[in-house]
Amino acid sequence: MAASSRGPICGSKCEELDAGTNALVCMPALSKTDRPWVPACTGPGRGQIEKQKTKRTLVLDPLAGDKTPYTAPALPMVVVYRGLGPETGKEWFKYDTADWMVDQIYNNSSLPLEFRDNVIFVVPYDYSEKCKLLDCLHEAEQKLIDNRNGETSFYSLCGFSRGGACVYDPLNLYLRDWSILGLIDPVLPSNIEVLDNFAHRIRCVYGLKTWGDKDTQGRRQVFFEHLASKGAKVVWREDVIHQDMPALFFYTYGSDLVFSSPCE
Repeated sequence: MAASSRGPICGSKCEELDAGTNALVCMPALSKTDRPWVPACTGPGRGQIEKQKTKRTLVLDPLAGDKTPYTAPALPMVVVYRGLGPETGKEWFKYDTADWMVDQIYNNSSLPLEFRDNVIFVVPYDYSEKCKLLDCLHEAEQKLIDNRNGETSFYSLCGFSRGGACVYDPLNLYLRDWSILGLIDPVLPSNIEVLDNFAHRIRCVYGLKTWGDKDTQGRRQVFFEHLASKGAKVVWREDVIHQDMPALFFYTYGSDLVFSSPCE
């Protein structure tokens, strides 16, 4: 369908920008019961990966049981920061914990097993100073070495809601040569150009209605359209609630997290 000058419109009638840009695609609206990223059953092996705890993060390594030195392949490592959670004292945020995020990755996203079983997920307990990215990476990498002399092939960084600020942080942006920068219905940055130099690495899902008044929603739309204009892959969904955005993200971009190296 041809693009309109107003950009995509969400709902049952969707428009998208030039398919050649591979960006800002508005998906068709779904019925309340049609959520393809939620598996009908957990399936063999799903959810069986052990959550290994460090001081600051959960580490989920599908090869943790391989104790033979130098035989296990190097795997990509994906860091996923959660959003505002029970530390706020507010009832509507209490669901958002590191354990909840793990559940979105493994049990709610229908992330294919061949992807899930070939990536190391690192989920910090929160987004605060005590869970700084550098410290979380060091702990996760040390856990790999201690468990199986494991190695990492490349890295990705993702943030959900408030955790998106961890992606915008310049100290984090240049900490590794990130393969993918994932934005999962994130808060807005103070500078909409902060990710311009990384646009081809950005994978994003977002909505508007969760985020306050029309002015706030308008500023969000400006930011995500800016990312799309720079070449980021951006999906806009108004029929998906905020809490379902992580599952949608991993359903949509799971293969990129496994196969997209920084040089691509």
